[in-house]
Amino acid sequence: YHLATNAVGYASGKTLENNGMLFDNWTNGSINTSNNLSCLSWSTNCWLSSVSGLSTTSIGVVGNTSGHALITMISPIHFIRAWHVSQTAHPSDSNVAFLGPDNQLYWRSIIEQTNVAVDICIGILNESLPTNTIGYIKVLPSDFGLYLPNNKCAIVQCIGANRHAQLFSQPTIFSNIFNFSWNSSYNVPYGLSTNWSIATEYGDSSSPMRLLIGNQLVLAGVATGYGFAYNPIGYANEINNAMDVLSTKYHETNYYHLQAFSFSDWPTINNNN
Repeated sequence: YHLATNAVGYASGKTLENNGMLFDNWTNGSINTSNNLSCLSWSTNCWLSSVSGLSTTSIGVVGNTSGHALITMISPIHFIRAWHVSQTAHPSDSNVAFLGPDNQLYWRSIIEQTNVAVDICIGILNESLPTNTIGYIKVLPSDFGLYLPNNKCAIVQCIGANRHAQLFSQPTIFSNIFNFSWNSSYNVPYGLSTNWSIATEYGDSSSPMRLLIGNQLVLAGVATGYGFAYNPIGYANEINNAMDVLSTKYHETNYYHLQAFSFSDWPTINNNN
């Protein structure tokens, strides 16, 4: 099953304990612009160190403890995060750090963010990030249900992240196009064993929830609670409209919208969309 077995291949011969950390020289602490974040580097020991899309999520937000209130880029200049997190990370003092694949540090500022639906926040940065290094992440297509087993009720292998900069298995159920849930005790058919799973905790809100397809991470959503998230594609109209409004307001000449990952190279396995 292609949404599970590829993660197993990457995890082969490795363990979460020894290979779960995303960065070398990672320490928890309050983020400010004078922090020596330049000492951080991508861990080549991480079980997903070679996949595409890791750098689209920030590594820190000024004024928050490291790993808290992270944002994930859905265009070179627009981001997504959990709305309840954005209320404690005010735009006027939210400088954000990104780490490129070459370990170069990029600083940007959040100039505005808005609640578009439920707990989904869309915002805009003061300057675009380079697409050839940071890039941005694609989301699930609206017909993703065609590629899920058992009428979208089976447990799917997702990739979780937390405030401790760990990447782990996130056994997930997509019940509909609008939201999904996960539980670390679930067993993923043909996927990673439960010893690869970690329960999310306080402070993990806004961490990205992703699927690994080929060597590409695809965004399913950002954590909004201990076991629940909203799927961006279910709110595509609201999100795209917010991106347009922010682009117009800040004279962004490129009108970006959500980009859906194409499953065209995969066979459908479910006739119920």
